[in-house]
Amino acid sequence: MNQQDYPQSPGRENGNATTCYSRDATLNVSQAQILARQSVNAKLPTFSGNPEEWNAFDLCGFSDGENIARLQQALKGDALRTVQGRLRHAANLREVMEELKSSFGRPESLVDELGLEGSDRPLCLKWTGGQHRMEPNSKQVSVSIMGTSCGAQKFQASNVRSVKCLGLPPQR
Repeated sequence: MNQQDYPQSPGRENGNATTCYSRDATLNVSQAQILARQSVNAKLPTFSGNPEEWNAFDLCGFSDGENIARLQQALKGDALRTVQGRLRHAANLREVMEELKSSFGRPESLVDELGLEGSDRPLCLKWTGGQHRMEPNSKQVSVSIMGTSCGAQKFQASNVRSVKCLGLPPQR
């Protein structure tokens, strides 16, 4: 029997890397990856798309293919539906992570990520029926929005406010 008959086997030493075998391919794992795997939980936390639960997943120490498999297990609901078609190939990992971050990452970081300048001002969100919620760290900014096609119209939006999580009550 050869090494490929044992997909769980530890592999053999090959210079500074350990060669691990699986049914799909040979994977060279560096000493740094081995150390990272020992310090990081192999299972990612479940994420369904709630921005309040967003945390950047720790993907260090694992190959792109392993991380795609870890994401397949961790993602549920809206988060899974958003990237489901791209979770089939390791080459899509960066695109999948960027899509998850832009769709579900912390909204207040979007203001920072876009480099928008503005003033910090508390905001009170009010709905019908006397419902309201305070947003103490809201930032007031102005933005320009424009399509990507040639000759696309540009729109200005002033006094735009950032919120951590919109949290609208369910509609009936």
